[in-house]
Amino acid sequence: MDKMKKTDIQLLMKIIALAIVCVMLSQLFPSIVFGIQQSNELQEENIITEETVEEETKNELQEDTKKEETKEEIETEQEETKQEETEEKTEQVEIEQEANNRTGLQVQDTKEIVEKRKLNEKHFLQKDGSIVASVYPMNVHYELNGKLDDINNSLEEKWRRT
Repeated sequence: MDKMKKTDIQLLMKIIALAIVCVMLSQLFPSIVFGIQQSNELQEENIITEETVEEETKNELQEDTKKEETKEEIETEQEETKQEETEEKTEQVEIEQEANNRTGLQVQDTKEIVEKRKLNEKHFLQKDGSIVASVYPMNVHYELNGKLDDINNSLEEKWRRT
């Protein structure tokens, strides 16, 4: 009987030890599993964060590139506008030179006498002191506040593609 008691006690002690080990494992196992899961989640968050930072950097670079392209386009448009204005002025000077050459006047040798203007006349002071009048078949001036101003008959583009 003593033997049975000893074996029963030993068996009972083994069962208790096994139960303690199971309890300990059940307590540790979830934290080990969750710890692994948490570290995986953290790694995934770091990867996502790195990807987000890379995407934001790419987006910023693209925006900077777009801004530079827009600036270049605006500068190009401004240059084109200046060139067009210069061309228009050149054309106007050429037209005036042609009109003056028809009357025998040289533009660089003449100066218009504004006080002698009429609706369809211009008067020019020559370098030698003589005055030459140009008479036009239609009005070249209009009256505004008691003064005669030139009629601008040049054609302008009123709209532009953007």
